[in-house]
Formats: sequence, C-alpha cells, structure tokens
Amino acid sequence: MADSTSGGVLEFINKGTRFSSITGEKLSEFQVVAAVRSGFAELGLPLEDFTLCPVMHERPNHVLLVEADACGSDAARLAERIEFHLRKLNSEYAEKVKSGRLMPLAIRPIAPGTWRAFRQRRIAARGNLEEHKHPCLVGELDFIEKLGELPFAPTLRVGTHGVDAPRPHRKLRSAHPGRYHGRPWERARSTS
Repeated sequence: MADSTSGGVLEFINKGTRFSSITGEKLSEFQVVAAVRSGFAELGLPLEDFTLCPVMHERPNHVLLVEADACGSDAARLAERIEFHLRKLNSEYAEKVKSGRLMPLAIRPIAPGTWRAFRQRRIAARGNLEEHKHPCLVGELDFIEKLGELPFAPTLRVGTHGVDAPRPHRKLRSAHPGRYHGRPWERARSTS
C-alpha cells in the first residue's frame, strides 16, 4: 500500500497466473471477468460459470464457453457486449482484433451440467472442494479437448454483419503443448 503522501493506492487484483496471449494481446483473468460481468449485466442475464479459452483457426480467437441455458437466444448480443468491454479494457486486444490478427470473441454454448462434471473431475483429482477455483480464463489451446467428449452447440462469432458461421479447427503440434510463440497460425502445418 502507498502512504498518504504519494497520492496513490495499490490494489491487489489477483495473483497473475491466469493470462492468455495468442498474438500479444495479454488478456488477464481480471479483464475477462470484468467484461463478462458487464455483458451479462447489460442484457439482464444471471452470471453463470464460464471459461474463456484460445482457439486456433486461420486467424486465432478466444471462445467463451457457457452452458447453453446461460444465455439462450441472446448469445450473439452477449458476444458483442463482451467483445466491446474486452476492447475497452485491453488496448492490445482491441488493436489485434482491429488489425485482423485476432478474430473477435466467439461464444460456444456447451451442454448443461458440463461445469458440474468438470468441477467433480477436478475435485476427484485434487481431493477437496476448497482447492477448486473455476478457471474464468485459460491459456491452453487444447482446453476444449480437455473437457472430454462433451456435446457442443455451434460456435457463435461476432461478425461485421451479425453472427458468422464457425470455422474449422486446425490441430497444431508442438514440443511444448499450449505454448506457442510468434505467429502460430503461420506455423500450423501438419507433420503426419
């Protein structure tokens, strides 16, 4: 904390272990939670569990995983509002989307009960409920696959004219899964 003569006060926000940066945008969990809370509140939707994760396409983007009943028919509007707030909170993110290096946020509804099953799996692996903190932001490119064989609805993407169709997912291979540097979509070549 700063003293009263410095004119400023430091505030602890979080430990800083949850970040995602595909193209240098450096999204923090704090920014994601603030943007998602604002988006849900603006549409009068109750805030449910969610996770934002990176996904590789020809151009990468971040996908917000929410249970299908959390946003209903408001998914496209919710994606637009969250995208607006992320751009406002993170100028690097805004610039990467504006330049086209990063596609805008997409929402992927997942089956109801997915987060309960995810939580139970994590608790079984760790041993108790108190140690489980739901990840609101992850940096692993394979997070969706790690959720297991769960049914997914189509991805809803913010586009210049509403919602775009989903793009095919490209598998990447690396000696260090989940850690990519530079422009990973340019190095995405299958070695099989």
